[in-house]
Amino acid sequence: CRAGVPGYKLADVLLNNGDATAAKRERTARRIAHSNVIKISRTVYSNVVCALDIEGRATEVHSGYIFLIDMTRSSKERASDYKSLSIILPRPLLSRHVADLDSLHGKILSGTSPLNGMLAAHMRTLYAQAPSLDYPDMHAATRGTAALIAAFAGASADGRELISQVAAGTSLETCRRLIDANLHDRDMG
Repeated sequence: CRAGVPGYKLADVLLNNGDATAAKRERTARRIAHSNVIKISRTVYSNVVCALDIEGRATEVHSGYIFLIDMTRSSKERASDYKSLSIILPRPLLSRHVADLDSLHGKILSGTSPLNGMLAAHMRTLYAQAPSLDYPDMHAATRGTAALIAAFAGASADGRELISQVAAGTSLETCRRLIDANLHDRDMG
């Protein structure tokens, strides 16, 4: 059994880039009650098909797909050897942006979707830039991430207003640094 999950804590958001041998994870009501974790997790699996059971609804997540798990609700995941890039955001950060947080649990975004490409590229870039972000930039980046997830899940009326405010308040210099640091990345549009 092997697992490696290096990551970063950006303000109140966790970002992990991991790989492991076959894994089975289950979030039962008992585990949820004892852990008091109130997070939304988004994972991009590569090189694997993941069997996913969301409160009795079975599905598969294919390589390159993005899926969301509400860690306050039950789920089961089963995967062979895998690599993943995950971001774990607190529910309050998303609740300002998303009309119905409960609708996120088990949501899957196909690898062929243009929005999938945007979210996956954002996650890779955020992970690459995490060591150089100062505290204000961390907050701007995490708010922007929540806004991208809202675009996927359906922004609330308040969320659309907050997304506009976040967009207006994002540092131009941070954007320039991000672009300059990733000019070599062919996936960056």
